[in-house]
Amino acid sequence: MIARANIFHCLLLVLSLVSIASAEENPLWTALKSVPAQPSRNDGESELAYSERVNSLRHSALIRYIAGTDEQGGLLSDHLDNNILTMESHRVLKDGVLLSGQQQLMVHNIVLKLGDGLKPTIVVAAHLDKVVAAGTGVIDDWSGCIMILNACRSLAEQADELNHNFVFVCFAYEENNLWGSQTFVNDLKFGDSLLTPMLGGLQNIKGMVNLECLGVSGLYGWKEGSTESLAIEAKSVANLVGLDFENRPIGLPVGADSVPFFFEGIPSITIDSLKAPAFPGDTNHDFGKIHSSEDKPSNMSEAKYLATLEFVTAYLRRLDQSLSSAGFQAGYQQLRTAHPTKERNPLVKYVSFGHELHKQMDHSHSFVVPAESPSTQRTVGAAVRIAEGAVALRDDAGWVILTLRDGKARQTRLDDISTSQSGTNVFP
Repeated sequence: MIARANIFHCLLLVLSLVSIASAEENPLWTALKSVPAQPSRNDGESELAYSERVNSLRHSALIRYIAGTDEQGGLLSDHLDNNILTMESHRVLKDGVLLSGQQQLMVHNIVLKLGDGLKPTIVVAAHLDKVVAAGTGVIDDWSGCIMILNACRSLAEQADELNHNFVFVCFAYEENNLWGSQTFVNDLKFGDSLLTPMLGGLQNIKGMVNLECLGVSGLYGWKEGSTESLAIEAKSVANLVGLDFENRPIGLPVGADSVPFFFEGIPSITIDSLKAPAFPGDTNHDFGKIHSSEDKPSNMSEAKYLATLEFVTAYLRRLDQSLSSAGFQAGYQQLRTAHPTKERNPLVKYVSFGHELHKQMDHSHSFVVPAESPSTQRTVGAAVRIAEGAVALRDDAGWVILTLRDGKARQTRLDDISTSQSGTNVFP
């Protein structure tokens, strides 16, 4: 009887241990929920200073997650120690362009290069900063940063089999007119960066994948500022891993870190998990879960987030193959030739979301059509600030130029502007 009781208790203990083990949280989900708490704003602290302090904490937390501490190794510390990975800190300038006297900001881009030499490169990115007004920023875009770093670890296990180098970037200042990604692109383009010896210049970037706001609903590509062929590949890979993928228009004025790359003719895509409005006025969407107090882990799905890692890793492996094909690269070079950009344009500033539109614009100037317009501007996303006091907005009928002057809005369709007017005032 005693022996049977002991056996029974042993079985209970085993079952208990199995239950505890099965209840252990997935490390990827644990890392996601480790998003730094936002400190309180100090009396008299400016908005920019507060934003710098908040996002510096996020930057530091990611560095610890990547490289570890003296007491504990990080996610990628073994690969860094073995020189499979190289990590650099890339400075960011306030307006994302290199001009004398530009303000250098506190929070830098985090850049990880997987591979040796100067092979053709695929950039994989997310942004580390958040809107400081509300929410944890776990959806937008801590979710993207944790995802790309774990994808980096997966690819690093077979780095010698890759056709491309991969560069994983946690961009700073996405929420500030894309300063981080725009500086990155301009630095590589004009050879003004410490990254040039590391990456080989902008011409060496053969593709760009940007991940935003993951683990909420489905998988979606942004039609605005994305290359269709990359979206087709994404749908194919999603089907293989049992997920759905839809390439759809956002329907709101938005900007993402893929846009500066897309603007240079680099095949690019932004992928998120936010359900967009199906029609104007539709309230059944997920955009209320970002830039608000609803940006929190409870509005995410652990199962969807974990499944996304399988998709992202498989998608990057697919692009490593397809972007190497001669046919794809021939089309890519043709695109670059058709849309050359030879000079810096400090007036190109991308609008993040619709409610920021008036805040970003100077109301006292009328629109001047820039060089290579309107065809170049048609290729940019849903909304782009193309000159002081002027924004191009895309609607179902095409592109509209909106200008504000003395509090009054004027609009003109690009189809109404002949190319002979390029460089001249459209409005008096």
